[in-house]
Parts: sequence; structure tokens; C-alpha cells
Amino acid sequence: MGIVEILTELSKAVCLLRNYKQGGIYMDKKLIRYSMQIAMLNQLLARKMISEKEYALVKSKLMQDYKIVSNITA
Repeated sequence: MGIVEILTELSKAVCLLRNYKQGGIYMDKKLIRYSMQIAMLNQLLARKMISEKEYALVKSKLMQDYKIVSNITA
């Protein structure tokens, strides 16, 4: 599975979040999208569908795209 396929699968999850509301207050869509993509990326790694190197590359790209400066969960 290449980077393009991985990002395609991750973008499908983002579509599910477009109209997400909690308690009448819209959550930050950008942060939700990033979190969802990282969660799916972690699943791919756990299932050995991607290598550690691919994981690091995609995660780094996502952090750049979403302007995430720190990984507080590491």
C-alpha cells in the first residue's frame, strides 16, 4: 500500500466528519480531521499494512498540512 492509497483511505474518514456536532457546538473541523487521520494511520501501522518509515513520512506530512507543531501524545 502506497502513500496515495493511504491518503485516499484517510480522506474517506474525513468525509464522515463534515457535519459532526457535539452538544450544539461545532467542533474545530481541522483538528477533528487531523485526529481522525492520525487514528487511522495508527491502525494501519498496528495491522502492519505500512512500515514505520511510511508511518513517519505520512505523519510528518499531516503535521505540516495541519500546522501541528508538537506531538503531545508521544
